[in-house]
Amino acid sequence: MNIEHQARLDLGQDYIAILPGCAQPVSLAIAKFRTCWGPYSAFSRRYPILRLIQELIDPAIAEYMDSLPNSYKNYVAGSGSGVGFSEIIRLIGLEAMVRMQRQLLRQFIKTSDEQTQRDQCFVATIESLIELTWDCACKRPKKSTATKGVNLNVQRKHNFCEFCGNLTEYSKFMLTVEQRKTNEVELIDHKKLGSGPINFRS
Repeated sequence: MNIEHQARLDLGQDYIAILPGCAQPVSLAIAKFRTCWGPYSAFSRRYPILRLIQELIDPAIAEYMDSLPNSYKNYVAGSGSGVGFSEIIRLIGLEAMVRMQRQLLRQFIKTSDEQTQRDQCFVATIESLIELTWDCACKRPKKSTATKGVNLNVQRKHNFCEFCGNLTEYSKFMLTVEQRKTNEVELIDHKKLGSGPINFRS
């Protein structure tokens, strides 16, 4: 059985995808991260997700980037200036980090990607980091609950519009709920998103 398929079965909602071809230091770090990130979230004081990213992901990214020519550092947030991945997230937030890194990856693909084995590995690695960052943005504390009467599955992958690359309307709403910025009127207006067909296009 495929390793990732087995990991998905074993980890359930705690699963974070590692794309085929992802660089070994990063893939190993994500594999370890997803086995122990259960109690962590961006909203937990006891288990802050940034601490886990700093401990496990930052060193792996640094090791991988050191193996590449300096030009690749222009396409990984913080690498060009020697700032850690987790520090950039702390400064701009998880959601903004996803947008920034997606934009940098698009720029790499349009301007520098020559489809070499190294380039393909780089793309798979960055995509895996984007997956991890987005999953961290969607994750809520284990013991937290949604407003009574509103069924919101925040562990679900809502991701981005396949056409424009921006967060879908549902994704934006989920993050708003997680950040406790939604009032009761907004929750009532969006109840239909939890039960009826969902349009994932922006």
